[in-house]
Amino acid sequence: DEWTRLRREAAGRYAELGLGELVELPEDEPGHVYHLFVCRSPERDRIRAALTEAGIGNAQYYLPPLHLQPAMRNLGWAAGSLPETERAAAENFSVPLWAGISAEQQERVVDAVRAAVGAPVP
Repeated sequence: DEWTRLRREAAGRYAELGLGELVELPEDEPGHVYHLFVCRSPERDRIRAALTEAGIGNAQYYLPPLHLQPAMRNLGWAAGSLPETERAAAENFSVPLWAGISAEQQERVVDAVRAAVGAPVP
């Protein structure tokens, strides 16, 4: 319970730091434990490059999207069949979040994203 509380606090802090003004944040739902903090942006590749250059861990998921992976070929889906799924796969990335991540560490993440998208410092 304590880890979940701390992770939820950290998720809220990203919003307070303005990350949601730069990228789409995961929707906060009651009971969300934020095992991952997956954001979305059409500028995902630029953001990930900036995070990596700053030494900040990040990841992307479901690339290619599930319906285009070899194990699913027998279902007959083709590129363009599920455009929203494909867009989500092209835009998703995660930023660091764990129980006990410091505000300073999160500020570094937001600063790197801000620089990547060319947003002014508030």
